[in-house]
Amino acid sequence: MSHTILSSHGHFVIDENGIVISHELDLGPDGWGQAIPAHFDVEEFIKTYGKLSESIDVLDIGMTNPDGQYEPPASGWRAMAAAS
Repeated sequence: MSHTILSSHGHFVIDENGIVISHELDLGPDGWGQAIPAHFDVEEFIKTYGKLSESIDVLDIGMTNPDGQYEPPASGWRAMAAAS
């Protein structure tokens, strides 16, 4: 089963392990503006929410870039989501 990671610049499709299967992004000067993630942190997402959703906001899930650098979920996004 695949899952969609949504961004204001497009989306990623990942498998159940967080591996990026495909993406459709605006890569122009005002677009995505960074490397395409190699992996999304589905384990942390499941630990936080109990399951993996079909569609997830990119700010709500951690990602590992091709160089191995990990970017955690946006804490401000999580705090705002928890308050609503």
